[in-house]
Amino acid sequence: MNIINYFKKNHSISFQDYINQNKFLPYHLFFVVVYAIIYYTLSKTNMFYKEEGEKFNSFFDCFTYSLLLHFTIGPIFTMPPNTNTFKAISMSQVLLAYSFMQV
Repeated sequence: MNIINYFKKNHSISFQDYINQNKFLPYHLFFVVVYAIIYYTLSKTNMFYKEEGEKFNSFFDCFTYSLLLHFTIGPIFTMPPNTNTFKAISMSQVLLAYSFMQV
């Protein structure tokens, strides 16, 4: 259910109540930033710069990749990592994201 339909059905519920429902949102955002830092830092090392440096050349690119990967699986198909290390880190982020999702 998207947020617009949620508020249409529940007029008495405020936006703050909607935010309070997801107790793990701060954790999600924290891990998005942590993984963005990991992608950015590793892409600048000599070991990965040649293979991954072009895709992850700015922190904003790393943050965008991390955010989209954390909440969807979209960037894996549009800009997949080249190295097994970056693929493993991406998989660990997806598994972490699903472990924080509320059912």
